[in-house]
Amino acid sequence: MQKIAENKVTDQAKSDIWFEDLIATIHSHKLIYDTEGFGDKNFNKYYDTMIKGGGNDLLILSQDTVKSVIIKKMIVEYIKELNDKQIKYKKLAIDYNNSGLLTWFVIEDNDFDTEAKIYLTSAKINTNFYELGFSISNSIMEESDNLRIPEHYQILK
Repeated sequence: MQKIAENKVTDQAKSDIWFEDLIATIHSHKLIYDTEGFGDKNFNKYYDTMIKGGGNDLLILSQDTVKSVIIKKMIVEYIKELNDKQIKYKKLAIDYNNSGLLTWFVIEDNDFDTEAKIYLTSAKINTNFYELGFSISNSIMEESDNLRIPEHYQILK
């Protein structure tokens, strides 16, 4: 019986500490928000949306923020993996949508080894992000295709 009481006290203490930290964080955020030019654009936009009481707007903003963080992490992991495997491509351009990363590769003609490595690398990265609803979709062109990279893609190499 005493063990149950100790657990309740411990749980209560944990929740007290958590709420105190939350309140302290909110106070520090208010100071940042009130200081002109100190908070970044997304920080202020988040609180502006909360202050206006726009529940749906807040959900959309949160979704956009999460998507941005995941896509950035996905890009970093993907580029690192491409470099680690020393995959030789002529050009790489990227874009993203609501469900993941879009890639546009230009490789040498008939370089089936590079093409296979790109697909395998994408599959490896996809296993890290599929549970979050994100994946990589590749477009692989050969040099002789002479296709322009779509304008909405950002050229990395």
